[in-house]
Amino acid sequence: MRHFMILVIIKLLAYSSSFAQEYVDNTRFKEIDAYASKVSKQAIFDPQLIVNTLTNDLSNDYDKVRAIYVWIAKTIEYDFFAFIHDRNDGQNIRQVLSSGKALCSGYSLLFKSFCDLANIQSVIIEGYAKGYGYKKGQKFKRSNHAWNAVNIYGYWYLLDVTWATGSPTNLSKHQKQIDLNTYFLSDPKKFIKTHLPEDPSWQLVDKKVSLSKFEDEKYDDTIPLEFNSFAPTDYDSLNDYDKDILKYKRSILFNPKNEDFIVLLSLAHVYKGISLTDGIWEMDFSQLLHAKTTLEETFYAYMDSASTIRGSIKYSNNTLSKSAMEDEINYQKGVFNYELGTELFRKSQLEKKELMPAIKNTSRYFNIADDHFKNVPATSIYVNDAKKYLQFISDFNTRNAEYYIVD
Repeated sequence: MRHFMILVIIKLLAYSSSFAQEYVDNTRFKEIDAYASKVSKQAIFDPQLIVNTLTNDLSNDYDKVRAIYVWIAKTIEYDFFAFIHDRNDGQNIRQVLSSGKALCSGYSLLFKSFCDLANIQSVIIEGYAKGYGYKKGQKFKRSNHAWNAVNIYGYWYLLDVTWATGSPTNLSKHQKQIDLNTYFLSDPKKFIKTHLPEDPSWQLVDKKVSLSKFEDEKYDDTIPLEFNSFAPTDYDSLNDYDKDILKYKRSILFNPKNEDFIVLLSLAHVYKGISLTDGIWEMDFSQLLHAKTTLEETFYAYMDSASTIRGSIKYSNNTLSKSAMEDEINYQKGVFNYELGTELFRKSQLEKKELMPAIKNTSRYFNIADDHFKNVPATSIYVNDAKKYLQFISDFNTRNAEYYIVD
């Protein structure tokens, strides 16, 4: 095993390409495959126990990733019924483990979850795939598949545990053929012939392939130079909110025709704005009092960006319509002001500040929140939550009626 790892490192250093990797001889995993295939399903409701059983006796991350990959491919069946009837529910980790069935979203989520539990970095990649039913020259309107990339000793590799379970040769008979090696730590130059990420950063090739060339199967013809510089390392220093923003920006640049990315980019700005309140709970009253103006300005800047992005949607048949996006932004503005007002009041009372100034500070934010929550339409998914917030505000006003100040 030690000689294998030394050989991998030497060969990796010899490569000059920014995405170069050593592709492991899959025959070395024979013992790992046999072991992972026999791991009991009795612990199926305890993901950590499964991962520990699969990986604790293994000495390197290549073997750990292989064990996780093989166990999922051999234990979880492809959900043909859900595929045929276009049902995408039931794909969270517990549901997949419980049913023993998954679609690509369930497989990729389960793989990432297991890698997280094994302290191995991985990501879910969504994109365009030439899978079951694909016809040569077919055009892709939107993404149709999900797979994974995994970081092993500083290098990113591609794999597809869904396709490892085998593609059905006859849907009515649910026939399949397990193929563990073709889609494990695959050469990106081969992998890209059937898998094209939404975000070109994850192609893992130096010369990126455009969607039109992918459709036309002209893989040696590349897209503009700016895309060739996109790489997974661009995400290294970003938090989850900023990662989403960058991902959707690049996905829009790569395929401007898919307006779902515009919706997702707008939402990413909304959630980034809401995340600004995450740190207020640790501030004392004085810190929050001095930070609130900056928080407001930054929050509304993200909301304005979300609205501007939303406004560029041309069609109404998107996953989330313009009106629904407007409701989302309006509701989150209410939540932001409510949380800021609540925390200002709570901290002022903990530090025994004067009641009148505290109520004045809080009432200002509650008045704004009240307006936003009252504008949430009856058709919104947030209507019940908005009513609860309005009741909280009303209760606050009632309790402090003699002090309440309306700006």
